This record gives sequence, C-alpha cells and structure tokens, in this order.
Amino acid sequence: MSHTRWNRIFLVTLILAAPSARAEDLFDLSLESLMNINITSTSYFDQTLLESASSVSYGDQERWDELGTRNLGEWLNTLPSTVATPGYGKTRVIAIRGYYNYSIDTGVATLLDDVPINTLRYGTGSQSIDGFDLTALESVEVIRGPASSLYGSDAFHGVLSMNTAQHGDTGITTRLGAGSEDEQAASLVGRFHEDRHHLTAALAYRNIGDQDLEYPYQDPVSGEPETGHRRNSLESQNLVLKYQLDASAQTQYRLSGYLMTLDSDQLLGVGRRLGGDAMADQDWSDYQSQLALVKAGFEHHYNPDFSSSAFVYYWQTEDEGSVDLREAVTPFAFYQETRTEEHHWGMKAVNRHQFSQGSNLAYGYAYHQAKNDRFTVTRTQINGASSTSDAPEQGAKDDNHSVFVDGRYNVQLFGARDSTLVYGTRLDHYKYFNWQNSPRLGWIQPLDHQYVAKLMLGRSYRKPNTFEMYGSSSVLGNMDLEPETLDSVELVLQHAGEQLFTSVTLFKNWWHDSIRVESYEAPVNGIIGQYKNTDDNESWGLELEAMGEWEHWRLDANASHILSKNVDLGLDYEAFPDWMLNLGVGYRWSPQWDLYLLGRYQHRRTASEPEYGAEPHLEGDDFFRTDLTLAWSPVPNLITRLAIRNLFDRENYMPSYSDRLGGAPDNGINGSLSLEWRPAR
Repeated sequence: MSHTRWNRIFLVTLILAAPSARAEDLFDLSLESLMNINITSTSYFDQTLLESASSVSYGDQERWDELGTRNLGEWLNTLPSTVATPGYGKTRVIAIRGYYNYSIDTGVATLLDDVPINTLRYGTGSQSIDGFDLTALESVEVIRGPASSLYGSDAFHGVLSMNTAQHGDTGITTRLGAGSEDEQAASLVGRFHEDRHHLTAALAYRNIGDQDLEYPYQDPVSGEPETGHRRNSLESQNLVLKYQLDASAQTQYRLSGYLMTLDSDQLLGVGRRLGGDAMADQDWSDYQSQLALVKAGFEHHYNPDFSSSAFVYYWQTEDEGSVDLREAVTPFAFYQETRTEEHHWGMKAVNRHQFSQGSNLAYGYAYHQAKNDRFTVTRTQINGASSTSDAPEQGAKDDNHSVFVDGRYNVQLFGARDSTLVYGTRLDHYKYFNWQNSPRLGWIQPLDHQYVAKLMLGRSYRKPNTFEMYGSSSVLGNMDLEPETLDSVELVLQHAGEQLFTSVTLFKNWWHDSIRVESYEAPVNGIIGQYKNTDDNESWGLELEAMGEWEHWRLDANASHILSKNVDLGLDYEAFPDWMLNLGVGYRWSPQWDLYLLGRYQHRRTASEPEYGAEPHLEGDDFFRTDLTLAWSPVPNLITRLAIRNLFDRENYMPSYSDRLGGAPDNGINGSLSLEWRPAR
C-alpha cells in the first residue's frame, strides 16, 4: 500500500472517530464473564464452557489485545495441544493434538460465520488464515478433536470457527497501530441500530513487512553451514458488511458480505525435498489470495421453545503461488507459478426445540457444491521459454447432501443433580463416497455445585481432496481412495469456583485408513509414489487448563502432553511438541494501567517432519518465548497498548516438514504500539 493510501485511511479514521466518548472500563474482563461466554461452535444451541460437550478454546478482541497477537496464527499458538506454523506457499499450517506430518494441511474444518470455507483442491482453509484480520472478527472458537457430527468432512482433527463483527449499539471503534518489522495497521468498525434496523461495517488493513526470519541451511556446493533470511511479509485488507431487519419480535432477516485479500512474500520455500538445501539463501515462496463471500438468511421463533433458521451462501476464491528454482542447485531449474480459482455455494436449514429441564433437540439439512474452475501451472525456464498446463483436477466438481441431529437429554440419576446425555449424528452423501456417518455421544455429570465430569465419544471422517484423487507431476492420484476415519474418547473434569477455573482432559484417538503417499523403491518416469489408504495411527494426551483472578492479579495457563504415532510403521510423529506449556500472568495496579506477561515453552524432539512419512532425523531445540503487553487508558474510551514479543530475543524454531534444518524460524524480538478509540452515542 502506498503512503498516500495509508494517509487517507489515517485521515478518514480520525474524522469518523470524532463523536464524544462513553464511560466504560476498557479492562473489565472478569472470570465470571469468561465462564458465561456463549460458545456457538460445539452445538446448535449456545453453551457455556461447562456445558460444552467438546474441548473448545475461545478468543475475542479483549483476549487478543491482552496477548498482543497480530494475527490468527499467533493466537492459535497459545492454545493447548495446538501449533500453527508457517508453511510452504501458505501463511500457516495447523496441527491439533499431534499427527504433524506431510498432510498437515488437511483435517481442520474452517468456518466463517458458519459457512465452510475449506477448498476442494487441498481440503484446507488455512493457507491464507493470517489474512483474516482480528479487528474484523468478533470471536474465534477452536474445537480440539473430531467434530464431523456437526460439520461433516474436514472436521477431522478439529474446527476453526471465525465469527465476524456482530451488531450492537450505535457507535464506532477505531484502531491505529505501527511497530517494528514495518508493521502498519488501521481498522474501523461501525455499528448502527435504530428501531428494526441493524447495520455493521468493518474495514481493516494490516501490513507486517520484513520479519527477517533467519534460517540455517547447508550450502549445496561446499557443504558448509550458512544462514539465509526470509521476509515472510503479509499485507491484508478485510471488509465486512452486515445488515439485519427485525421484521417482528419473532422474525429476523440477515444479509452479509465479506471480502479478504492477502499478499504475502518470501514464505517458506521447498526446503530439503529436492535433496538437500537446493534453494540455499533463497528458500522462498510467494502467495496471494482473495476470498469473496455473501450470505443471506432468516430466523423465526414460533414460540420461546421452537425456532427455525436457514441461510444460503456463495463464495469464491482465487489464489496464486510461485517458487523460483532458477538459481537452485537442482535439475529443476525453472520459475513456477500456480493459479487456482474455486467457487462454492450451499444452504443450511435447522429446526431447534427447547424442552423442560434443559433438554433440547436440533435437526436439519445442508447442501454444499464446489468446483475447481481453474488450476494452471506455468513454468518459465532459464532461457525464457514458458509453458502453461492444466492440472488434472481442473474442472473437478463435488457436492454433498447432509442431514443431522444434535441434542441433549437431562435425567436425574444421582439425587437432585441433573445428568445430561449428549447425542448427535450426521449423514453425508458425497458424489464419490456415498454415505458417511459420524455419530457422537456424551455424558455430563455434575459432581457438586463446582465440579463437573464429562465423558465424550465420537467418530469423524475426512474425504480425499482432489489433489489426492488426481495426483500431481510427481505423485500419482487415486480415484479409488476411501475416506479416513477417526474414533476418539475424552474424559474431562472441570472445576469452576469464584476465583479459579480448572480443567483436566484425557483423550485417545484411533485414526484408520490414513491417506498417504506409498513411495516406490525407485522413481518411475519422475513419479515417486501414489496416494493410498494405508496406515493406522494413534494418539493420546493430557491437557490442563486454569484461569484465576485474585484482587489485582490474574492467571491463565495451559499445558499439554501429546504422543502420536504411526502404528503400522512404528514411527512417532516427533515434529509435534510432546510437551507444551503456556503461562500468562496479568497485573492491574489501577483502572488505567494493565500489564500482562506470557511465557511459552515447547519440548521439541525433532526439527521437522520429512515429506511422505520418512523417519525424522534432524534434532530440534526447545522453544521458549516471552511476550509482554502494557495497556494504558488515560481517558475513558481511549486506550493505548504496547506489545513486545520475544522479549529476550531468543532464537526459536517451530515444527516444519520437508526436512528443514532447525525447523520453521519464529520471530526475533519485535514490538508494536496501537491506539484504540471507542466513541458512541
């Protein structure tokens, strides 16, 4: 973005922020309010953390500000059993509860306002996840564990559910930010409410420039250790428009639109997959994308206990990735550019019934259709000769019909305390895979007025994406692939007191018919193997969470111990940290000042996971990072925040694949300063 455009955004922001301020405690976020936050992703009925029958993490603007996070990936890395690391030709890859491997992109359903936005070609929605600006979002929820009973395919290891800015009282929130790494940010969220009309608009711009991520490599000619640098720059724009008409006390009509653009440069390159560090000090790739989405729907309440809702949606995405191998020490000396386009549309209708004593039932129907409109690969040789070819899956289509049931039934088995039976299932019919069934069953048992125990069982599946079905220039596809399945069991004990919330979770997963590349003994005409349903995998883990507040102090912490392995091959997924700890301490010494310190630790057994399931062999150093945020509110509704990330400038690496020395480098010390203004009338 040019300086002229930046100055215009700055000027418009100040003009729109002109109305007078309202009195409000900008640091007011009590433990009680956290326990009563509505979780919307774990059921078709709003729930609290104690009521939820899934392991779920919740984040909103207050939490992101407290942590000093700049994008979704940074926040995801503070959650239990979750890592979101940079990837080749994409901003992030997300792994939940182990299984960090060559197919890391797949298995996490990505939703935007309940609309599934996983792509058909790769089966992921995370390739541009850092382009969804936090200031344009109301909240984000992450389900850790299978959730196909709610969301069908892709909700295999977990769910990432993003909710855009919601309607509210008339007013404007303005933010400006700048910092090291050429960071610039500006956003405006305006809300209008009068009589029966609600209008919300959000506009966000963010640029993170040269992050100067230093990485080690072995010189492919001399064999000597060397150091390279990546910009890993990210520039994004977000626009949200939402309108709601309250036609009556019982009926609301809604219309919304979303636009996101992302331009990222010098992300991770191909690594060592070409046999050593062939790209040397230019191990980079670039990625640009655009997502446009529109959604329309209604909700009608027949009475306080019965309602119906439905919505239709359409979205399309275009992206472009490139990698330059012309200077690489490899027989593949060319510049490659990949362009893709997809469009999706669908609908969803749900009936909800509330019964006595907290029992409820939801059921409905969903339809989704997708098409790969374009998938072209252009290669330019050193001599300038260029050729463009269509990928095999260009023009591929898919559609699915789904029916689902979700409910809970309250019974009294132990005295006066209500036990809750949670049940649900979803039937999905796909063009190539017939019917898939994904049930779940849970039991929630209050032990007294502060303790609750939960037992949850579930089955999920993931259908093959078109990349696996059609293959590529080096790997054969397989049109006879079957969906993967994942069975899981979780046991949870939670405690909620006046000043402390704690949670202990034990889980075990069984992953069957995993889709992986079965390598040939020797390449055949450049083909190294074929996608097949092959191995069984398992994982188990322990998760601990705690939140507390005492006078001026507050604490939030989570720890996890995860082990995952390929049972058939006898190999552990060592790239996923087996021990993870996040410890945050906050102190508010006056209504105007707030300080927060976050420490993160990961025990890393290996630097990276090689492609196609080979045994890892590169050692990795432990990850330790400290972030600090300081917030000051000199007058009501004006707040300034200082964030310093990696306070001690430690050289850290995150998990990666394709045999990267060290792994994927994390940021060095960096800081940012932001101003927020919340006037209203």
